[in-house]
Amino acid sequence: WQAVRATQEQKVAMRAMRVAQLEQRHAVQAKQAEMQERLNAQEQRDENRRLLYTSDMNLALQAWEEGDPAEMIDRLKRHRPKAGQEDLRGFEWYYMWRLARRSQAALNLDHGPDVISVAFSPKDNRRLAALSEGGILKLWDTAAEKPEWEEPEAHSESNCVAVSPDGRLLATAGFDQTTNEFDVKLWDASTGDELFCIEGKEEVFLTTGLAFSPDGTLLALACHGRVRLCNVARLLEGLMESGRGAPLFLEREFKKPALLTSVAFAPSGKRLAFGDDKNSVTLCDLQTERMTPLEGHDRPVYCVAFSSDGATMASGDDGGA
Repeated sequence: WQAVRATQEQKVAMRAMRVAQLEQRHAVQAKQAEMQERLNAQEQRDENRRLLYTSDMNLALQAWEEGDPAEMIDRLKRHRPKAGQEDLRGFEWYYMWRLARRSQAALNLDHGPDVISVAFSPKDNRRLAALSEGGILKLWDTAAEKPEWEEPEAHSESNCVAVSPDGRLLATAGFDQTTNEFDVKLWDASTGDELFCIEGKEEVFLTTGLAFSPDGTLLALACHGRVRLCNVARLLEGLMESGRGAPLFLEREFKKPALLTSVAFAPSGKRLAFGDDKNSVTLCDLQTERMTPLEGHDRPVYCVAFSSDGATMASGDDGGA
């Protein structure tokens, strides 16, 4: 009996051991399944990250091409890896990051001392004309951060620079100490060659503001006591005959007893605004030639500008208003 009992107990123990082994095997399998599930989930997350990375790189490039560096940077920032994450960033990420950051950085172009006037080319907004008080004129390629050309002696003393709408011409105004005359010059924007010079000793030739009309046909000169509108085509046609010291080829003049300091065309080309040292701004209708004074300043007005739709005009004086 005792032998039978021992045999039964042994069978029970064996059965319990097999159950324990089976449970252990199931536990191991469950653990392996859980680990595999986690691995599959991680692989899926990694794959999703790679797909999102590819999509965002395409969208970042699209944002750049559409002129939206802020959106480009936002897309790129999403793919800075967190701790423990695989770094998916490749050459394309770093290349676009440099493009975007560079586009938002302020440029420091080493023009020289006392820059007094600057003007972007309306055609591409990439070329920048800069004129120093001492007469250094440079046309900068802002993307390359270097001048396309420079003229170290554009004027003895300089006042202002303007760029034609098509980007082909520059106009500058200043004073020539050699001849003791005020002068306005036209320059070939491609070569830096001086094309034309208007000069005179009288105060009426003192030009402190320049602006091309939106269609490029007129050049407005803010002078002492008047705004002069010159016909650009006739200036260039008269180049071969007249050259330096050529006549103004005036279309019209608008007189005001003051030193006119600035001038701007409305985008429509139908109105003109100019400021003066008598603390006022004048709005001129070029079709009716009606001049409307705009009061509000108590200091000389040194700058005027129109909004892109022509609905608003801004002016600034030397008192900060």
